[in-house]
Amino acid sequence: MRNKVIYSGMAALILFSVTVSVISEKGEPAADLLRENVEALADNEYGHNIYCLGYGSLDCPLNDRKVKV
Repeated sequence: MRNKVIYSGMAALILFSVTVSVISEKGEPAADLLRENVEALADNEYGHNIYCLGYGSLDCPLNDRKVKV
């Protein structure tokens, strides 16, 4: 009886591990696509069309001017 419980627990653990592995592999292409989209949005594809207006805590990337609070 004790051996059946141990083997059943081990089988359940293996099944759970395989299921998690399969699910995580299916999510990989979406993560790569998301990373590529973020990089594309971060690139300055249109030259220097940067306008620093308003308030914030960062410097203007075009001319390194401090943003006034």
